Amino acid sequence: MRILAIRFKNLASLEDTNEIDFTKEPLSQAGIFAITGPTGAGKSTLLDALCLALYAKTPRYQQAKETGIEIQDLAGNKLNQGDIRGILRDGTADGFAEVEFAGTDGNNYKATWSVKRARNKIDGNLQTDTVDLFNLTTNIPVPGKKTETLKEIERLVGLNFEQFTRSVLLAQGEFTAFLKADKDAKASLLEKLTGTDIYSEISRTVFDKYKEADQDLKNLKQQVAGIVSLTEEQQQALNAQREDLLQKTEEQEKILAGLTNEINWHQSLAVLTANRDQAAQHYQQALTAMENAGERIRTFTLVENVQPARGLITAKQASAAQLTDKSAALQELASHIQHTTESHQIALKQLDLANLELSARQQETLRYQPDIDRAKALDTLIIEKGKQVTTAEAETAAAQQQHNAHLEALVKKEQEIDTVNAGIARLEDWQREHVSRQDIAENIIEITTQLGHASKWLPMQQRLLENQQATTAFIAETDKTITSLQEQVSKYQQQGTTLHTAYTQLNTTLAAIPFADIKAKESSLATSIREADAARAHWALLFTNLREKEHTTRQYDTCRQELTTKTSTLQEKQEQLKEAQTKKELADKLFHQARLQVAENVESLRAQLIPGEPCPVCGSKEHPFAAENPLAHTILKGLEEESLAANSAYNTLSGEISSLTQLINRLQQETATHEKALADRAQQISAQEQQWLSFQLAATSATVPATERAAWLDAQVQQLLSAQRENNTQLASYEEKKREADQVKLQLDTLNSNLSTTSEQLKDKQWEKTSKQEAQVQIQQQLDNITQDLQVMTELLAPYFNNPVWIDNWKKDPQGFDDSIRSFAKRWKENVQAITDNNQQLKVLQSALGEMRRQAPAIAADVTNKINAQTSLTDQLQTLANERKTLLNGDDVNVFETRLRQASHTATTVRQTAHETVTALKDELLTYTTTKTQTEKDITSLKSNIEKQQQEIAAWIATYASEHDMALSEEELTQLLSYSTTWIDKERKDIQAIRQAVTASKATLDERTLQVTNHTNKRMSDRSLEAITTLSDDTRKLLREITNDKNNIEYQLRQDAENKSKIGGLQAAITAKTAIHENWSKLNELIGSADGKKFRQIAQEYTLDMLLGYANMHLQMLTSRYKLLRIPGNLGLQVLDKDMGNELRTVFSLSGGESFLVSLALALGLASLSSSKMKVESLFIDEGFGALDPDTLNVAVDALERLHNQGRKVGVISHVQEMTERIPTQIKVIRLANGKSKVEVVGG
Repeated sequence: MRILAIRFKNLASLEDTNEIDFTKEPLSQAGIFAITGPTGAGKSTLLDALCLALYAKTPRYQQAKETGIEIQDLAGNKLNQGDIRGILRDGTADGFAEVEFAGTDGNNYKATWSVKRARNKIDGNLQTDTVDLFNLTTNIPVPGKKTETLKEIERLVGLNFEQFTRSVLLAQGEFTAFLKADKDAKASLLEKLTGTDIYSEISRTVFDKYKEADQDLKNLKQQVAGIVSLTEEQQQALNAQREDLLQKTEEQEKILAGLTNEINWHQSLAVLTANRDQAAQHYQQALTAMENAGERIRTFTLVENVQPARGLITAKQASAAQLTDKSAALQELASHIQHTTESHQIALKQLDLANLELSARQQETLRYQPDIDRAKALDTLIIEKGKQVTTAEAETAAAQQQHNAHLEALVKKEQEIDTVNAGIARLEDWQREHVSRQDIAENIIEITTQLGHASKWLPMQQRLLENQQATTAFIAETDKTITSLQEQVSKYQQQGTTLHTAYTQLNTTLAAIPFADIKAKESSLATSIREADAARAHWALLFTNLREKEHTTRQYDTCRQELTTKTSTLQEKQEQLKEAQTKKELADKLFHQARLQVAENVESLRAQLIPGEPCPVCGSKEHPFAAENPLAHTILKGLEEESLAANSAYNTLSGEISSLTQLINRLQQETATHEKALADRAQQISAQEQQWLSFQLAATSATVPATERAAWLDAQVQQLLSAQRENNTQLASYEEKKREADQVKLQLDTLNSNLSTTSEQLKDKQWEKTSKQEAQVQIQQQLDNITQDLQVMTELLAPYFNNPVWIDNWKKDPQGFDDSIRSFAKRWKENVQAITDNNQQLKVLQSALGEMRRQAPAIAADVTNKINAQTSLTDQLQTLANERKTLLNGDDVNVFETRLRQASHTATTVRQTAHETVTALKDELLTYTTTKTQTEKDITSLKSNIEKQQQEIAAWIATYASEHDMALSEEELTQLLSYSTTWIDKERKDIQAIRQAVTASKATLDERTLQVTNHTNKRMSDRSLEAITTLSDDTRKLLREITNDKNNIEYQLRQDAENKSKIGGLQAAITAKTAIHENWSKLNELIGSADGKKFRQIAQEYTLDMLLGYANMHLQMLTSRYKLLRIPGNLGLQVLDKDMGNELRTVFSLSGGESFLVSLALALGLASLSSSKMKVESLFIDEGFGALDPDTLNVAVDALERLHNQGRKVGVISHVQEMTERIPTQIKVIRLANGKSKVEVVGG
């Protein structure tokens, strides 16, 4: 990587655009060049520009990134002190840093970092900085966002920011400190220089991971110890019991299903009976509703019968209404005719008056026409003459105004001349008073320029004084901190001794605890607890089977007893069924024969009877038994009832026998089931008793009653658990002591780490104190330079000031002093210019005054002529006006004519209105007369129609009375017809609904009665609902007990499976954790430590060996005498002196020049180490030359010149005079006034 050129603009003290081109003379041929300039001129800013263009950050600003600390920007905003945009020079609107370099791909590139203020104004807000990249070889810009461009630049350079600052920008002074530092300080500096602090973090991480894996393994082992599982025999026994219980559950569920069906039959019977009773109630309610609606039905029937007369009544009522309306209209028409006749007479009189008024107005218009014509002529003359008078008045006023203005201007000119003379005198008096300060005004530019430059030095001087005080205070505070850190180091050492003693005592206590015996007892107790828990579970199962055997025996006895009883009852019912069958067959036979006889003899003759004709048997025309024969019916009905009774008795017995047969079959099945269950149960109990005797606790519990044995077994398990808890407490105590020892060891490691950290802090503070003392010397040098510059400025400006205390006044308030002299200079120049301007103005005013005096007589004569002409025109206008007043009473012609026209028009309008009114009233009177005649004809016709309709109504009422045998008046008929058709339709629907309700409720009652009969015939047994419910409850109770026992067994099996799964999972986890624990344990033994020093020591030894390898290659080129070696086993350094027979020397025995060569070799070695994969052809070396004596400086310069032979261009930053004299090619940073600097490249 090679730097080709650097350009920058407005960065810190470097204003405007500057360029350093390494491809042009003299830099292109120089192997070494110096960057020189006074302190604060901006030498390091060149390196900042280099870093900015390539990485958009600088080492100095990276160190200033501290949260919460902000600085004030010119635009009024605040910036973080680490914000790189703050490098933009104050008072400028934009800036940039640009670097041309040779990339790793063989092409040349130009990288540019830029920043600007808003609107490109110096008071605008800072905008976001940008980074651009341009390929100079292909002349094509490289696209991408800022982050992408920075990554591309880093790839092309071949170094990241940290590598660049270690391989291109070499801080040689740090290696001088590294060379002679002690072990801890050397480790700290080596981490800082090589970036190997990650190895300490790895060491601490390995230690933490080992502790975490160890604790996880212990936790898993404790979890396994507390889990209990069943043996194979116990698991098989529980599975057998579960299968037996499943079979019993199925048997009991079948029994329960039969009982449930019987219960459902009784419940259905109750529901059907209730439905039948409800239907009977609804039928009775329908009959009652029918009786209550009798009157309503009669009224409806009567109304419906008279509906044919509705048209006659309606027609008569309509005709009567029309007659009434016509009579009223006839009266109204007579009134209108009379009123209209009177109005017509009045309108005729008003028409005559309007004709007279119109004739009078027309004659008046003819009489005034000559006066109107003369008035119009006079009005025209008056208007013209008035315009002439107005024009004359305006001319007169303008002439008079001109005359007055001329007189006023004349007086004003005389006053202006007096004012100018007085101003000239006043200005000349002020100049004579301040003539002693004339030099200041005439040389104000030079004075203010010098004072402006010097004003920048005063705040800088003040800041330096403040920095000097702050540095002094910092050194004092650092001394206190150093003392405090020394005390803290001593305190840590004492605490370390105490913790080490406590750790030894804890290890002694742990060794005295019988940990192996406690672990063996833990295993024995776990085995005993598992066996006791298994025995308890087995006894619970055995005892449950014994109880179930007793319950099954009781059920078996009950079934056998009920089976004997029901078998005897069945035999009795079968005998009764034979007798009932005989009776049934006889009754059916008699009833069948009687029905056939009645059907053949009587029914055929009854069907031949015709109403009103004689009977073929008796000859009577009345047939009382045509529909039914009471005697035959009675006999037939009796036989039918006997047949039905016999059939009912037979069906009842058949149902009972069927139910008994089903019940006996079910009891036989239950008996067989119970017998098999008893046999199976006895076999299971025998096997379980044999297995029970295999438990150790069986013999011990033989004397304990069976009902109390479960509680006794629980007590035994609890005793074992108590012993296990006590043993676990001892284990926990041991673990607690072990953790306490580990905690003390961790505290001891942490304390050692803190001791190391505090020791490093102590050395850092001592280093900071030394740095501040060096800074104090530089501050004093800068103060001396500013004092010298101020003295030169004072001597240069002293001739312009006659008061020797002017310099003190300026120092007190530079801005106020500057404003004061600027104000005086400005006023002096303004007064000189004012005197010149006033003299010129005086001449102009005097000339103008003479001219105005010559024009005054002509202006006065013109005013007099204008007044005379105006008077003549006014007299003529008055004569015409007097004549006009005598005509038309002085009224306006147009107004007078308009008044005449309006009067004539009004008379015409009144006449027209009167004429129209007479015509309208005449037409209206004719209309009323015609309408009256037609209305009289309509009334006569309506009266005739009403008489005819009355006769038709009377005829209809007579016909109705004869048909229905019911008298009815017209009023009653009208009343009946008053019911609307809507009411009739509603009543018809309501009555039909009442009748249908009776029919529907009767059908529902018959249907539900039949349902009850059919359901009764399906009865399953003669047991009552209470008896069946009791049997169902007992069966449910037994089923619940069996289910609970089954669930208990399934829970035990499920819990055992979960426990075994947990044990299997934990064993796998323990195996995996053990492997992880072993790995971390081995790593911890190798590189792990709480403070991270173990691995850091190993890594830094390797890193230092590599660094020394590179450094010795450079040292061989610088001098063949020495070779750097690492002292085995630590980070100490020694030197092999070849000139003294390969003698090993300590680095502290090296002279100043020798130390510089070795330090420079280390710095170059680090550069090679950081850029081992690429060649760095440009180096910049900073620091390290200020404290060298002349001889050592010669050695250093010779060594740097030899670097050119390695193909490197080396830039040395220094302000040491001897150094700059030895290097002819220089980049000079020249400090100017106002804190500015410029860059120049000079050659030897």
